[in-house]
Amino acid sequence: VWSDVTDLTFKASKTSEVDIDIRFELREHGDDGPFDGPGGVVAHAFLPFCGGDAHFDKSETWTIDSDKGNNTIRIKVVLVLYHCLYSSCIFNSLQSLYGEKTVGDKTHSASTPKIRSKPTESDSILCRDGSIDAIFTADINKIYVFKGVNFWVLSNEGIEKGYPKSISKEFPGLLPKIDAAYARSNGKTYFFKESMFWRFTGHTKDVSYPKEISKGFSGIPNNIDAAFVWSGNGKIYFFKGENYYKLDPIKRPYISTEYPKSITTWEGVPFYIDDAFQYSDGLTYFFKNGYYWRFNDQNFQVDVADPPYPREAGPRWFGCPAEDSHTITKSTTPFTINLLIIDLATSEKIILLTTNIPTKILATLVLLL
Repeated sequence: VWSDVTDLTFKASKTSEVDIDIRFELREHGDDGPFDGPGGVVAHAFLPFCGGDAHFDKSETWTIDSDKGNNTIRIKVVLVLYHCLYSSCIFNSLQSLYGEKTVGDKTHSASTPKIRSKPTESDSILCRDGSIDAIFTADINKIYVFKGVNFWVLSNEGIEKGYPKSISKEFPGLLPKIDAAYARSNGKTYFFKESMFWRFTGHTKDVSYPKEISKGFSGIPNNIDAAFVWSGNGKIYFFKGENYYKLDPIKRPYISTEYPKSITTWEGVPFYIDDAFQYSDGLTYFFKNGYYWRFNDQNFQVDVADPPYPREAGPRWFGCPAEDSHTITKSTTPFTINLLIIDLATSEKIILLTTNIPTKILATLVLLL
């Protein structure tokens, strides 16, 4: 799979100096992801920048070219990216790390994200105000965008016809103006609003929902800003204000006592985001106040690009005409800054301010300080 879409080549080695270490292990084996014996988790793998290793549960029955046990031919998928939901995610993620396959003067390219089709009059609300309540991918590469009492569905061809639609009509039992949402590969979608959360299978609310966040997601605060499954490790992340939490479904407790942690760990990602999601290219996109940031999982920072991030969400995601939007230039790109003013005489904190501020004003402010 890797060598099909990149210029990487592979050869087996019995020495300890290897790039990808394939091992069969039992229970706790030193990587913060212990196996659970026969059944359950059978294997896990790590992204290249985390070592690129693949570990298999030695207590399972492993076979080759057989319908019995766990067929090891499947390891090629595990080795690629077990966090990706779709093949386009796999290929784009590999090429973002290693470049495209060279074939003569041409390259082998996976599907490229397309610019959205132009919005209809009913979609103009997304162009007038690009802020959103939630965004997630479900139904094989369809992007759901929730805002207020409505939601939209985006495909690779653009905004699908017939949208926006009413949240209350299409998702019976779900309240409008949600805080965040994320979807799992098993078809379950989780919605969060204030102190409650809902679980849906498709557009049908599961029995016994909504439930309190404190009971279903112990350790996660109410009124969260964002929730998403990060492609870097397959764990669920929750953002609120200036902090974030990591939920690991295979551990007890789900939330480690070392959380919350500061969002500054995610270099370049602003505080108080609207939401975030993993796109079909395998990358994570963060949204806030009508702008978006593309996160580079390999370098663990917002991508360095030209034009720089953040960029306007309207033209890229909703098909809004750029000329009708607030055009961003390098000299006026808004950056999120955190100001902590301290009285040097008493060492007391006077004010903590988080805001979006244009580069030119920021430079002047720095000179004044």
